[in-house]
Amino acid sequence: MKTYMKSRCKPMNGRDGKKLTLVVMAAGMGSRFGGLKQLEPVGPEGEFILEYSVYDAMRSGFTELVIIIKEENRDLFHEAIGRKIAKFMEVKYVFQDTKDLPGAYTENEECRKRQKPWGTGHAVLAARDKLNHPFMVINADDFYGKETFYEMVRMLSDLPDGTGALVSFPLERTMSRSGGVSRGILTIGDKGILSGVAEHTDIRYHGERILSYGEKEVELQPDTRVSMNVWGFSPEILPLLSDEFEQFLQEIRDPGKDEFQLPTAVSHLVRNGRIRILTGTSTEKWYGITYKEDKEKVKQGIKEQTEKGRYPKKLWEGRDAR
Repeated sequence: MKTYMKSRCKPMNGRDGKKLTLVVMAAGMGSRFGGLKQLEPVGPEGEFILEYSVYDAMRSGFTELVIIIKEENRDLFHEAIGRKIAKFMEVKYVFQDTKDLPGAYTENEECRKRQKPWGTGHAVLAARDKLNHPFMVINADDFYGKETFYEMVRMLSDLPDGTGALVSFPLERTMSRSGGVSRGILTIGDKGILSGVAEHTDIRYHGERILSYGEKEVELQPDTRVSMNVWGFSPEILPLLSDEFEQFLQEIRDPGKDEFQLPTAVSHLVRNGRIRILTGTSTEKWYGITYKEDKEKVKQGIKEQTEKGRYPKKLWEGRDAR
């Protein structure tokens, strides 16, 4: 098993003096959708959402792609996406293994029986041996738009020590009419510094109002800023996440279901003064497939973007190979 330890930072190079890595989390089970939604065709030529994210990342300055998947899906992802993208940028696969645990937890019977991935925080830790440069973390099944990537590159290009970055979205741009969604509601302090992230697991429309259902019903404003898992870090975040994961395991209530989520872990680090997170806001319209009914909306949105000339009809045709 890989050890949980500090990453070895290498000198940065490439565009503007820095090599940037895009980390895509694609190991989730898609319980609301009911299938492997990361490989649902949505583009004019059958492209996947992930392809548009990689395309936008490449033109904003990223040179390396790390895809976090389940090991059994490796060949499927390589044939569908990896083989195509590898012509233009370096592609690395990381397997999120439920048995990838620190120390004594590798022998914990309840933890070893777990089938469900441990969550987005664990996904980033799964890639720890591949992350030697500033990196951006995104979901495979969210369409973020090119300006989201440019905003992240802007923040990563001048990131102080002990600092990370988050590109947020207004809540109303991330809602589904098909059912409830889970969003990280942000509290942002002076100078755009993140104060905390509160996970709301069932946000839905009630007429034109937006309500969060939990222990109590809360109305949320349309311009509430939310996390869509668009994070930026240097490798120094990794030992901090490792500490958070061990703490999570010490306090876990249900080893079969509880998840170590990246927004929650970062929020803990922020509250404990171990990291600062600078925030930006995307001007883009977000698209995503939470439910099967969302797919047509995503396809229509990408079609409109293509017709406006923001993307070529054949995404990879005419691009220079690396």
